[in-house]
Amino acid sequence: MGLCPHCGAKVEFCPSCGQPLAAGAAIATPPPAQSAGVAAQEAYQERQVWEGKPHIKAGIKSQTLTYRVTTERVQAIHTGLSKKIEEIELSRFKDVKSEQSLAQRMVGVGDVTVISSDPSRPVLVLEDVSEPEALKELIRKVAREEIERLQVRRFANV
Repeated sequence: MGLCPHCGAKVEFCPSCGQPLAAGAAIATPPPAQSAGVAAQEAYQERQVWEGKPHIKAGIKSQTLTYRVTTERVQAIHTGLSKKIEEIELSRFKDVKSEQSLAQRMVGVGDVTVISSDPSRPVLVLEDVSEPEALKELIRKVAREEIERLQVRRFANV
């Protein structure tokens, strides 16, 4: 007869495999089960959902600037002689809007503005992107999913 490591009760057989226990033997403690939230967080990987450049009419900017939207952030990557990456974490997302001037509407491009609660980077503008309304809706959808995944809570007037 062995002892249960949880409650100390005397048991004759292992509750897991059914094997008889020798006198004084203790049942091995199973590893603690991970909660579903922890397992999901470990399995999660950031992935890219959109990438684009400013319209060719934007000149040199279209050659040196890349915009990227992932499941966690929106980035503006400036390359050239130096490299600079501006980004907004979607967990700090507040709003997104799209605008098109008459000239932009004629070529099917526009600006998408992402607004965040981050004081160091409150606004990021993606200029002269194709299908700005579709991109705006994509960013909005991905931001909502990220906020829900991280269980971010918002307070009024913040």
